[in-house]
Amino acid sequence: MNTHAFIMAAAAAMLVLAAESGSAARVSPDDPSAIRGPRPPRPPKPWANKKTKTDRDGDALPDTLEQSPVPFGGAGTVTLNPERKDVVIIIDYVGTNGLNTPTPASIALILGSLADAPVKGANGKAANRGIAATVIVPAQGYNAPSTTSIGTFAGGNYDWSDVDAIKTNCIDRMGIGAAPQMYHYCLSCHNYGGSGSSGISRNNIATYDAFRMGAADFILSLQSLQSQALYAGPTAGTVLHEFGHNLGLTHGGYDHVNYKPNYISIMNYHFQFFGVVYGIPSAAQYWYSTFYSRPINEAAIKEKKGVGGPAKDFGTQVNYPPVVVFPPSVAKKVDWNLNGIIDHGRYPLLLNFPYDNELTWLVTENNYKNLNFTGGGLVTGAGAPVAGAGGRAAVPAPPRFTPATHDTVCQEFTPELHSTLAADAAAQARGVRMNVTRTPAATIYTLGE
Repeated sequence: MNTHAFIMAAAAAMLVLAAESGSAARVSPDDPSAIRGPRPPRPPKPWANKKTKTDRDGDALPDTLEQSPVPFGGAGTVTLNPERKDVVIIIDYVGTNGLNTPTPASIALILGSLADAPVKGANGKAANRGIAATVIVPAQGYNAPSTTSIGTFAGGNYDWSDVDAIKTNCIDRMGIGAAPQMYHYCLSCHNYGGSGSSGISRNNIATYDAFRMGAADFILSLQSLQSQALYAGPTAGTVLHEFGHNLGLTHGGYDHVNYKPNYISIMNYHFQFFGVVYGIPSAAQYWYSTFYSRPINEAAIKEKKGVGGPAKDFGTQVNYPPVVVFPPSVAKKVDWNLNGIIDHGRYPLLLNFPYDNELTWLVTENNYKNLNFTGGGLVTGAGAPVAGAGGRAAVPAPPRFTPATHDTVCQEFTPELHSTLAADAAAQARGVRMNVTRTPAATIYTLGE
């Protein structure tokens, strides 16, 4: 059976009648009926932090902290800007042989991606656009074998106690016990809890609103591949994906539904490792979604509509299976069923396999209008750091590749890493100028001018 015949047969088999209830009103994403009505739900109002008189750039760090270099223990000082959004990420690592240490190329991609963010700082000046990131890597990693599996699962929950202990050790290694709560902590390791996951963040998943508050801790776990030059792209994408959760972003934008072809964001598993497809000739970019796309009703696909005007420079992909990449532009006239023509009628088709087997509305968001910089209320620039801060102690873990359970967890059970890497990732990294400051305690990376 050819691909077209397969996906049409599968769609016909899974066709269900849309619920008669539902409206275009704002409905909580916690309500699963919201995406099953005859009309798409309206997304919640933007969550982005508001600018205030004491925080003019809206990055949750007070201007008084950002006006002069911040003492940061053995790492020296960290320079912030009260007129531009700042984030500070410590990337700690397990082992002394460097196998879990991200490469400068991956850090360059992280800095460049955040600098590209279409967000405004104080006064709306062009010079204050983007997010100025500071990445700090300790000079010494946590003294344990690089292949150590960090933490355990108990009753289906991941226990963060080991991460808390290593974080406390990192604070001691760098001498930053007196530093203000202005940073996110990332632990780079071989794996956690014996899983094959690429990472996990520490959001509170009790409700959608609680999740949106963000978190302060996350894990990067690429089976020690993060130290290899070929994996600079997947490493950067995974750090940014998990950090996106720390900023309150979800796998689906409007909700936690994954693999939406109209959600063109590295928060979508489709784009985490190799970036979103942008431009002609196309190039991978490690970006969050820059627009709210047209909602797609899987029960009544309209090929002529595509993803909507803002997607004119973007491509996307769908796992039918196999994975099919749709090059730019997917703004209009997308041959979703691969029959070689643009159908004028409507038809049912599952577009977010393998997340679920239901035909629903696929609703997204503009990620950059929904960034929460507070780290769950723990990244505010106040006081000294609290070991173990970053959300509740345990996060439920779904079984590997059982998307029908609608996991609302930030646990990245993505497909296995493979050797077909983004060819231009290294070239992009070379195009990013970095300032590198080394001290006996750490190396600090910031974006160069």
